[in-house]
Amino acid sequence: MNTANSVDTTTIIVEMPPAAELADELIQASQKLEAVYSNILNQIHRFPASLRSLDGDYIVPRMVAIGAYHHGLPELQDMEEIKKAAAYHFCRDSGLSPEAVYHKVLAVASDARSCYTDGELQCVTSDEDFFASIMFRDGCFLLQTILWILQQGGGDGPPLPSFSCKLNSMALLRDLFLLENQIPWVVLEALMGCRLDVFPDALREFIVHIGKFFQLHTDTDLLHQPLDLKLDGNGSYSSYSKPAHLLALLHFHHSGGSSSTDELHLLGLETLPPVVTSAVDLAQTGIKLAPSKTAAFGGMALISKGALFPELSMPPLLLSELTACWLVNMAAFESTGSVHHGATSGHYIVSSYLTLLSMLMDRVEDVHELRAKRVIHSDFTNDTTLAFFKGGLTSYLYVNDRYLDILKLIEKHKLERWVWIAIHRFIYNNLKTIVAVLSIISVLVGIFKALFSLQKSS
Repeated sequence: MNTANSVDTTTIIVEMPPAAELADELIQASQKLEAVYSNILNQIHRFPASLRSLDGDYIVPRMVAIGAYHHGLPELQDMEEIKKAAAYHFCRDSGLSPEAVYHKVLAVASDARSCYTDGELQCVTSDEDFFASIMFRDGCFLLQTILWILQQGGGDGPPLPSFSCKLNSMALLRDLFLLENQIPWVVLEALMGCRLDVFPDALREFIVHIGKFFQLHTDTDLLHQPLDLKLDGNGSYSSYSKPAHLLALLHFHHSGGSSSTDELHLLGLETLPPVVTSAVDLAQTGIKLAPSKTAAFGGMALISKGALFPELSMPPLLLSELTACWLVNMAAFESTGSVHHGATSGHYIVSSYLTLLSMLMDRVEDVHELRAKRVIHSDFTNDTTLAFFKGGLTSYLYVNDRYLDILKLIEKHKLERWVWIAIHRFIYNNLKTIVAVLSIISVLVGIFKALFSLQKSS
């Protein structure tokens, strides 16, 4: 037999389940997905897999575990006793016994469990009472910490002098707004109902306080705008104004929703305008970069105002290790598809803002230009700032129509005013030389005038 010319006729048989079993399997899978996505707005999500290639320092808490995902980490056990003390103070100041407050949490524990997928929660605990105790201690700790930070709510201060120093520490504030370090809103809602003398007003003030870390100037309309936390007749929050958790509330406040509906896009999956514009290139084309008057990340726009060269208005950002972590987690929250502000305009606003800033940064000179235009104020060096935006963060982020419209307007400006742009680019790139030549000409004219005057007088 000539094996060289033989043909492999091996048959691979794939066994399929009977038709009835296959149909049941597909129906069950569909129902399971529907159950997951029906509650997606309230879920406590894991950090998206698409963004896990980033520095892990954006994911795991450093000081305190809040919620189920990181409960029990050995390096965070020092805070467990402080959590219990905070829960005691919260219950005492509410005028209720710890048992009464715990039973309020127990009453919503089933709803809180539904905010986690079964597989994720089984990795932590399958004991319902243990889960309820986590929600009780961590929820009380979170709300009492907010009151201590704001120095509100009556009662004594923090139980331990050492904890007083931690209240405004960067590590604690950082941990409060990690995507995987959240408490379901239904738990916070039940606990805030025990302290209607201070909540929800204290929560509004706390979110405004946190907003000061993003902006050098906090006297903007956004930071004075009251949060839409509406109570109904039963003391519960209206379904429209319910965020999923504290991070969602921060995102809601700083996204600055629009009345228009923005469609959603994933970079690379649709035709984009052929625009790659750095901050320096933008200046060369005559487009003026300027900080916007709003602190909302959605407040970016290209404004013509009838002028020859338009203005790109960007919300100014104070970038630090703390705000960088919060921005990454807000973008991660958007990537889960859980953002709900009553309209799709709330989607991917932080992601679009970060993506536009990333586009404007190609070299260290671009970072310097953004600093000079007061769009970015950074605790980082120019190199570190560039590394943050070019470190792969924006490669997997979604963007909305607001971002795409800005790119289209930039491209339209380049096509329609290419003659003026060429003139402006020449002047921009050779300004020092032009000024030097004009100065020399001015000096020569002065000399010739002096010589002419001397000659005339003689």
